[in-house]
Amino acid sequence: MTLLIIPLLLLGGGFLDQPDLAAGPRRLIVGGLLLLICTPLYWALVLRFDCPYLLIVPMFILALGIGRTMRQSVPQ
Repeated sequence: MTLLIIPLLLLGGGFLDQPDLAAGPRRLIVGGLLLLICTPLYWALVLRFDCPYLLIVPMFILALGIGRTMRQSVPQ
């Protein structure tokens, strides 16, 4: 997961610094990154509940935020 988080944090700064970025996608990106970085959540899902596949939820939130950001940046 560290290999996934490092590029997302580096590239996430570029998304979050855009002045015309709406608050919704910005919150989705930040929320998804915070959930991915939260290792106690990961360990609770793996060790306590034996369901690491639920980590797809933060990844989906992050992908949704990035997708909305990309859709806003494409001229129509």
